[in-house]
Amino acid sequence: MVLLNDHDACMDRYEARIVVRNGRAEAVSASGTVPDINLTYVEAEQACRNVGYRLCTRAEWTRACAGPSGERKFPYGDTYVSHRCNISEMEDPIESQHLAPGGQFSGCVTPEGISDLIGNALEWTDETPPQADQRELRGAMYSHPGPSAKCVRDERFFLVMTERSAGFRCCTDAAPAR
Repeated sequence: MVLLNDHDACMDRYEARIVVRNGRAEAVSASGTVPDINLTYVEAEQACRNVGYRLCTRAEWTRACAGPSGERKFPYGDTYVSHRCNISEMEDPIESQHLAPGGQFSGCVTPEGISDLIGNALEWTDETPPQADQRELRGAMYSHPGPSAKCVRDERFFLVMTERSAGFRCCTDAAPAR
C-alpha cells in the first residue's frame, strides 16, 4: 500500500483481484496480477473487509490520482501522453484493447507510486450518491477514449451496487505492512 499525500490513509498500489482462501473472498493487489473487473460493489467491499481494509472513498481516490494540490490532470502529470496508460486511442483497433496486469503500463504511475488510476479498470468507491443503492465509479476502462480519461472530471458516474461492471482497490486509515 502507498501512504496518501496527507498521511491519513493508504491505498493499494495496484487494482485488486479476488482470491478465495479458506472459503473467504479476499482482495489481493499485486504487480503482474490481472485485476477483476466484473464485480459488484458488494463483492468488492466484502473482499476489502475480509483483509482488514475498506473500499477507497471518492476523495481518497481523487487525492491519489490528482496529487496533493488536486491539480494533476493525469496520474503522471498535466500533459496527456498517448499509450502511457491502458486506455483506447483513436488509431487502436478494437481487438488490441484488453485488460492488462497491474503495473504493466509503467508510465501510468503517480509520483507517489500508485499504478493504473486511469485506464485498465473502472473502480468502485465508497461514495454514496443521493440514491442509497448506488455507488460512484472512478478511473476509466481500457476501452475509454484517451485524453478524456482524467483524474478529475466534471461528470460523475454512479451505478447500482449489485451491477457487475467494475474493479476495485482497497484503502485503510492506518499504514499497514502489506
